Amino acid sequence: MYARYSSDLQRESSIEDQTRKCRTLANPRGWVVLDEYVRSDEEITGATLAARPALKSLIEDAKRRPRPFDRILIDDTSRLARNVADALNMVATLRFHGVGVTFVSQGIDTLDKSARQLVTINGMMDEQFLVGLADKVHRGQEGQVLKGLNPGGKCFGYRNVPIEDPSRQGKYGRPALAGVRLELHNEQASVVLRVFQMYADGLGLASIAKTLNAEKVPAPQPPRTRPMQAWCTSRYAKC
Repeated sequence: MYARYSSDLQRESSIEDQTRKCRTLANPRGWVVLDEYVRSDEEITGATLAARPALKSLIEDAKRRPRPFDRILIDDTSRLARNVADALNMVATLRFHGVGVTFVSQGIDTLDKSARQLVTINGMMDEQFLVGLADKVHRGQEGQVLKGLNPGGKCFGYRNVPIEDPSRQGKYGRPALAGVRLELHNEQASVVLRVFQMYADGLGLASIAKTLNAEKVPAPQPPRTRPMQAWCTSRYAKC
């Protein structure tokens, strides 16, 4: 099985919901679910295959000989990808290695003759969802900027301060958020000023990063794939 959710605003139980639907299909059919091959990617977009270790590992497992499983259960085509080309390529790769994909909610079995057309049609809708979502997000971000608020994400040197709207109710009974304002983070701001000063004094990017790392100055974000948190020589972000 493979499950995915894309945003930190979504519930982690979304993974449980997806795998539950897959098991609901598998059990009456007598399909044996191999728990060691139940994988999930959390808070990762479906627009790209980058940074999706669970999916990549599952595809690599499918290529092994003898193959460890016959099919992969996925709740919905959008969980596999929100890019038509990516979805078709992955389905074709798995089929070449004798592994089918069953999309539970849409009733699509990629081992059927009509599967490619169905995956294409649903994939186009999944892809279009992202296009429409991007337009709405950009429109909302522009509105926040015009109000002098933070349009999203974190900015090193500042801390995000949520602005609640008591007249509207948000999730879990809390007031809805009207926006987020930026408040100066004095400790981080001093690092930003120092970086600019070092650059003005003639130091290159590599020297600046090396100096900050030597002094164990905390980098903007903790690393995802490396054991250490460090400043990069190519840009001031997490390594």
